[in-house]
Amino acid sequence: MAEAEALHRPASQVLRDPMREFVQRQREIRNYDEFLNHKAEAARQPMRVGIGRSHFATIGWKSLDPLRTF
Repeated sequence: MAEAEALHRPASQVLRDPMREFVQRQREIRNYDEFLNHKAEAARQPMRVGIGRSHFATIGWKSLDPLRTF
C-alpha cells in the first residue's frame, strides 16, 4: 500500500496493470497455439490422402519411416 501511495496511484490501479498484462499474454499464447494447430493440421492433410512424405523419408532414415511399405 505504501508503494501505491508513493506512486500516487490507488492499489486497485497497481493491481490492474499486471492483470492486464497477464490477460494479454494469455491471449497471445492461445492465438499462437491456434496458429500452430492449424499449421500442423494443414501439414497432416497431404499425409492422410497419401501424397505426403514422412519426416524420416526426407532425412533418409527409411528404416524408421512408419509410412514405408515393405
